[in-house]
Amino acid sequence: MRPRHPCLSMPPELQYICRLILYIELKGAVFMKIIFKILSAPFVVILTLVVAFMQFLFHISGWVFGLVSGLLGIIGVVTLFTGTIFNGVALLVIAFLVSPYGIPMLAVHLTVGLQSINYALRDFIMG
Repeated sequence: MRPRHPCLSMPPELQYICRLILYIELKGAVFMKIIFKILSAPFVVILTLVVAFMQFLFHISGWVFGLVSGLLGIIGVVTLFTGTIFNGVALLVIAFLVSPYGIPMLAVHLTVGLQSINYALRDFIMG
């Protein structure tokens, strides 16, 4: 069973005013939603470009960080057995931080967060 319209419980003189107010509120909500969609469109463009640029940087710098990490790892192992243990461990820790599982992984998580915000804004605009 359909619920009764809230304006029907009012006196007949006020029903027209009640319906007019509800209509204006409905149209105002639609108008505000359109305004917010228009205002969020530039943010979608900016986020799309930022995420694409960051992904480009990750692909380019991935092999550079891989090479540096490998070299530091090899030097760290050699230093660990031939030199002081502290320097070898320090080089191995630096090699891990430079490797794709260290600091670059934090940047990947940042990019994923920006991409999810971008998709949420796109869903808001298209929905």
